[in-house]
Amino acid sequence: MKLLFLGGNRFFGKKIIFELSKNYKNKIYLINRSNKKNIKKKNIYLIRSDRNDFNLIKKKIGNIKFDFIIDNIAYNEQDVKNIFFNFKSNFKHYIFTSTVMTYLDESLTKVCNENTKKKNQSIEKLKKVYKKEEIKYALDKLKAENFLIKNKKNFTILRLHNVIGVNDFSKKSLKLLNFNNSKFINKNSHKLIQFIYDQDLIFIFKKLIKNLKKDRKYIYNVANDPISVKDFYNIRNKYGKKNLFKNEAFPLPLNNLINNHKIKKKIKNEFYKFKKNY
Repeated sequence: MKLLFLGGNRFFGKKIIFELSKNYKNKIYLINRSNKKNIKKKNIYLIRSDRNDFNLIKKKIGNIKFDFIIDNIAYNEQDVKNIFFNFKSNFKHYIFTSTVMTYLDESLTKVCNENTKKKNQSIEKLKKVYKKEEIKYALDKLKAENFLIKNKKNFTILRLHNVIGVNDFSKKSLKLLNFNNSKFINKNSHKLIQFIYDQDLIFIFKKLIKNLKKDRKYIYNVANDPISVKDFYNIRNKYGKKNLFKNEAFPLPLNNLINNHKIKKKIKNEFYKFKKNY
């Protein structure tokens, strides 16, 4: 199987590539501006290039036909259009990592599924809740999604929640784990938070690559079960920061709901109520 990766040289992208490279039948082509290949495997080929320098990319790749293009660094509609225009018939299936931020004014304490109709966004209303750059990020991803949905090519959209794990260069994981403001925690104790462990995301990508029918279109919301702020920090304090990253992988969602996943049993039994989704 031939895979083309955009955005796979650090954090969860790097870990996904490492996992997929264990199958030596996979040939993985990684487009990255850095000349440093972080994973030294014979079946990983580094193409040093900007993602939009297609003359250089084509020169290095030639006419290879890819089973999958996995795009972790497409931030707007034009990024996606450039891939579709320049690769045309040279790939069977496109996997786009989006964000649940595309729901914006939907309450994340509610269950949003992949068929939830997104409301017209009131920018003035959103400014009261989100930062300017967050709104732009979400709306740009939403436009990219809409382009894919209207296009004839086959795709998978993965709407991710906050990804946390070891070696998170964005520092979100450390910020979440090191946060220790008891006044804030008590005040927001019943608020729900969601995230996705990088190890679970790796498992999902592995399942997708193996089981997806390339001639279909899929949309998945991806996150662990929601948990209250208070319970999350109780878990952190009881098991320690490092153990929070040693979760068991959960299966690919069998239905449309965002919170339909197993987590580490010892945590689930104490703090989580398993919901049956219909």
